[in-house]
Amino acid sequence: RIGSGDVDRLACWLADLPDAQVAHDPWLCLAAAWVALQTGRTDQMDRWILRAEGHAGADWRARAHEEPYAAQLAVIEAVVGREGLHATEVLARAALGGLPAESPFRAAASFVLGVALTLGRDIVPGQRMLADAERLARALGVPLVQADSLSWQGVLALTAGDLPSARRTIRRATDIVVHHRLERLTTAAHCLTAQALLQSLAHDPEAPATLATARRLTADLGDSVPWFTVCGRLIQARAAVALEDGALTRQLLVEARARMTPDLRESLAQDLYEEIERALGQLTIDGLHTPALTAAELRVLQFLPSHVQLHQIGEHLFVSTNTVKTHVMAIHRKLGVSTRDEAVARARVLGLLEAPPLD
Repeated sequence: RIGSGDVDRLACWLADLPDAQVAHDPWLCLAAAWVALQTGRTDQMDRWILRAEGHAGADWRARAHEEPYAAQLAVIEAVVGREGLHATEVLARAALGGLPAESPFRAAASFVLGVALTLGRDIVPGQRMLADAERLARALGVPLVQADSLSWQGVLALTAGDLPSARRTIRRATDIVVHHRLERLTTAAHCLTAQALLQSLAHDPEAPATLATARRLTADLGDSVPWFTVCGRLIQARAAVALEDGALTRQLLVEARARMTPDLRESLAQDLYEEIERALGQLTIDGLHTPALTAAELRVLQFLPSHVQLHQIGEHLFVSTNTVKTHVMAIHRKLGVSTRDEAVARARVLGLLEAPPLD
């Protein structure tokens, strides 16, 4: 089920089916797209979304307000959000009209609609929609969407200067993430980003590691969910400011600016960007908490524990071997190591890599 945290079982079940069988079934295509999104396999996600669109028919958008399959497709398109905030709002509203009352997809549709409204500075209706999303997610058993809704409400409370409210909601979101082990999912980047910000403001010693994990998961999203690939990095930059880590703040601002779309430049995201720029100008100390690896370096880093060859990493990431070598050299320099094994060990300590599974 979407956002249940039990994605491993569904992924294993789908992996046992031939691709041709999955592609033939409309509902399996949607399930495969959701699994790929939650696990950061965006190329596979795009493939299954295209298959689902084929099953839905050319006029699926016009039918999303009345047909469950088209409505579910509208939800995933709204979550991925590559068409901008206005299209996200339109798709989410249509989906809410076409989904059955008991559908867990209603929670996701309400969440992305709430995000789109609040980013568009329509704060009060957006907050009501986020509260609806949290309520629906709790009632329908969708913990990831519940945690996402609480996290965004917490971030909004922080931007409004309401620290007590932010603390309550983000801690509730964190408890849900821990209880359901959602930190394994790429889409948990949003929750961990809010948690990192709260920890950083409280000078929690766990903040650098949480921030590093949030950055890694955000990099795994690639160009999906543009609102978060921008806002997530900006919230992470705000956490880096609280940690007095100027180098990381600058790196995150560069990454956010490179991904800023025209509609986001007219949104709350631009306000947040300008606020962090001002805060960075007031920093006098560049801390050494977390190396400021770029998004590309983070992606290469994830392959280093596997001991695959550099040219194989390049083939997987669609870049040249020389580009991979350049990223590896930068990783070594920033982590202060000289070998691949040392880089892996140091990255795990910093939370830039997932810890190895326990025996």
